[in-house]
Amino acid sequence: MSDIASMDPDKVVNNEDVEKRWAEEAFKHAETYFGLITAITDHSRLKLTKSDDDLYTRFRAAFPDMDVGKIDEDAMKSDAGKEKWRPFLMELEQSVENFNMATLLRIDASSDYSPSNCTIGTPFSSFPAL
Repeated sequence: MSDIASMDPDKVVNNEDVEKRWAEEAFKHAETYFGLITAITDHSRLKLTKSDDDLYTRFRAAFPDMDVGKIDEDAMKSDAGKEKWRPFLMELEQSVENFNMATLLRIDASSDYSPSNCTIGTPFSSFPAL
């Protein structure tokens, strides 16, 4: 299990070791990106991936009214939310590296990462879009 990001989530059963590895990778990712976000003062110039502009345009086309400042985790993870997110994310499979890697997403963007202010499991392809 050397490359956790390349694992097929449909073939992975709830294995505690796998879940720990995904959480560790998500935490490393969060640390790196939070460092970037807080180090750069002009966020309009910040690019997390080379596809940021395209991802955001696609995201807003699919989710025009979603408040990205404060994520409604229940709506996002509900059956209806999953039905809407899955097609959006699957379109990105070939264009976003590690598109299905789990990430930590801050629920309230104005607050730091904390156990009460993050959710795990959102695919990486949703991270730069949000």
